[in-house]
Amino acid sequence: MVKRQQLLIASHHNEDAVENLINNKLRNMGPGWEFVSVKTEVMVMDGQRIPAILYTTTAVVEREEVKKTLDPNTPIQSLDIPKRAKACLQGAGIQTLAQLLQKDSTELRTIKNFGRCSLGLTLRFLEEQGLHLKGEG
Repeated sequence: MVKRQQLLIASHHNEDAVENLINNKLRNMGPGWEFVSVKTEVMVMDGQRIPAILYTTTAVVEREEVKKTLDPNTPIQSLDIPKRAKACLQGAGIQTLAQLLQKDSTELRTIKNFGRCSLGLTLRFLEEQGLHLKGEG
């Protein structure tokens, strides 16, 4: 099972509007994705309180199916990892999934600003896809 949490910033918390927004997002994510939960929050951005909605979706996907959808030539920019991790990897010359999979954790930790958090989230993403770094699987 693959699980994703997404943050949606909304100007109001109208229940029908939120449901419509989430359903539209699910349609864009493709078949098999289901809505799991929603949590209303208030974020502070630039000193202003902004209503936000954190919702969770899941999909039951066979590991083999997921592997097939990720081509080794998939650009790092297209992976579902944090922007900071993407920027660090690209800054180090890692442009594709294949190049990433040729590295090990130690090599990634030497990349400037690619810390424990970026490494952990990247490893979790790879694990969800049934993939692993060199020498780690």
